[in-house]
Amino acid sequence: MKLKKSLQLPLFYYPTTVLLVEDDESFRETTLMNFPPNYLVDPFADPQKAADFFHQYLKEQETQEKTLHYLTHIEDVDIEADFKPHTAVDMTIFPVHEIVYNPRRFKTISVLVVDRSMPRIDGLDFCRTFQTSSAQKLLMTATPMQKEAIQAFNEGVIHHFIEKNELSFFDDLNEAIHCLQQDYFNSLTQSAMDHLNTRPHRCFKDAKFIELFYALIEKQAFVEYYLIDYSGSYLLFTKEGEPALLAVKSEEDMQNDYQLAEDNGAAKTVIQALKTREKLLFLFSPKDYARSESTWGHYLHPAQILTGEKGNKFYYSLILKPAQYKDIQLKKVVSLEAYLKTHSA
Repeated sequence: MKLKKSLQLPLFYYPTTVLLVEDDESFRETTLMNFPPNYLVDPFADPQKAADFFHQYLKEQETQEKTLHYLTHIEDVDIEADFKPHTAVDMTIFPVHEIVYNPRRFKTISVLVVDRSMPRIDGLDFCRTFQTSSAQKLLMTATPMQKEAIQAFNEGVIHHFIEKNELSFFDDLNEAIHCLQQDYFNSLTQSAMDHLNTRPHRCFKDAKFIELFYALIEKQAFVEYYLIDYSGSYLLFTKEGEPALLAVKSEEDMQNDYQLAEDNGAAKTVIQALKTREKLLFLFSPKDYARSESTWGHYLHPAQILTGEKGNKFYYSLILKPAQYKDIQLKKVVSLEAYLKTHSA
């Protein structure tokens, strides 16, 4: 069964945990050995213990999900007359990145990988028990059970299944988990992204921009990212907790910034750089937006241009060492590397 890759970007993404339920010790250990390095996995041999564990997890998750709902409840905001026009529009999206300050985020269980044939509770019954959970369900099955797996998929009991006797099983499993983790975040933030996609000239569903985005993620080895404005800018982190910013602007954004710089007496070099689209202006936090236009030179970055699939222009700049953005609170960030050291201790 082939999975379709996501056709839009999520509001945010971070490494999550896989719950593996497999009663065959040999196969379970082999599966664990074939997972990529630094995978977060909670393995279980007993499906009843796994079910008890996940029930307790879901109870504890209620508070976090309420927090996520608050952070991802995106609405338009009214802009006061004396408020700079490019500053209020992102006020309801900016808090999303604060998820990175939650050290428990890596404990989030995004995918259940469950064997079909197990004692006491079979894999399908296990998945049915948690059908309403937002976690994605992947069933490992034998060939004779393919028809019932397809039926379970059609009924929404599972999101994917893989036959255990396939030669490419472990490669297929890792690819499927990766896709399902993306789907988990897309599903979690769907309503917010639907709202964002009603705005014209946005990049979230543009195939060319999505391709560029994931190419940058792979090249720079970013493991988590958070949307910080309506234009499509993201705060990104490596496994070691090193931050970066992907600043994104539409043609309309660039023109607005140029006009604002000219109307408010910014330095001529700033005005010229914005006018020619040689550089883009990126301000991270409300404090940055409140600064005088005389400081804008510190927030200009070389602009690259991407022409989207419908001819829309996207200007972007990858800022790898964003030291001038003081409101990225690095001391509060628990990196994946730090979490893994604690988790494996």
